[in-house]
Amino acid sequence: MNDETQDHQRRSSKDLIWLWLCWLGLAVLLYVLSIGPAMRMVQNRFIPLGSPIYEVLATFYWPMECSARKIPVLAHPIGVYLHLWAPRMFDRKGNRIG
Repeated sequence: MNDETQDHQRRSSKDLIWLWLCWLGLAVLLYVLSIGPAMRMVQNRFIPLGSPIYEVLATFYWPMECSARKIPVLAHPIGVYLHLWAPRMFDRKGNRIG
């Protein structure tokens, strides 16, 4: 009976690790997808450029901007996604306007 309990504990530890990895993946996915609505608010001037809230958002999304600059494979998909949310700021090819 003791061996079954230890085996169950090992499996539950593995399950717990997978659960944490799934939550981490979900958090990263939500982080990446949340840049679109943030850019829409900036485009529509709900968040004015240079305001303290804008500075917080710029700092929060700085890793996304850096990854789009440093990894060319990511620049196009991120830009196209941002075009869906902020078409006046990004063209259809994902390039920043202005």
